[in-house]
Amino acid sequence: MLTIKYNTMYNFSSIQNVLEHIHQFKDEDYPKEILIKPSDNNTTMAWLNRIRKTKVKFKSNSIKLVDIVIYYPFHDTEQDKLNQWKEDSVNCFVYKFGRDNIMAATYHSTTKPHIHFAVIPVVNNHLSWSYYTQRDTIRIPAWEYEYINEILQV
Repeated sequence: MLTIKYNTMYNFSSIQNVLEHIHQFKDEDYPKEILIKPSDNNTTMAWLNRIRKTKVKFKSNSIKLVDIVIYYPFHDTEQDKLNQWKEDSVNCFVYKFGRDNIMAATYHSTTKPHIHFAVIPVVNNHLSWSYYTQRDTIRIPAWEYEYINEILQV
């Protein structure tokens, strides 16, 4: 079963906290793997630099970062299948959101393997998470359909 969770960030402290969790996740029992490294070693600085570079216009109530968590949808954890899922997921997200808008992507190998994608929802120099979450009648964003069809091959 596919599980995707969204955590939306409106203020700087929540952005800083989630980026630190994603990139600096430390747990000896559950190692991490960095799939997309931030352009700057400091993920918060990478976020600030991206905002400055694009001259993004936003309001105080704008969603400035989204932590998208995708859980491994299969029961078996065969290494080849897991590696293919990670690679396909990264490629799908880069295609959908653009590499410059993904601050980091980290795989956490916990009891429920998952990938965190820290995404700045930039569209035409504006922050617009709603652009990516236009809902249809069954309330699933179109890009989730793309992910399901292309990556999971359902």
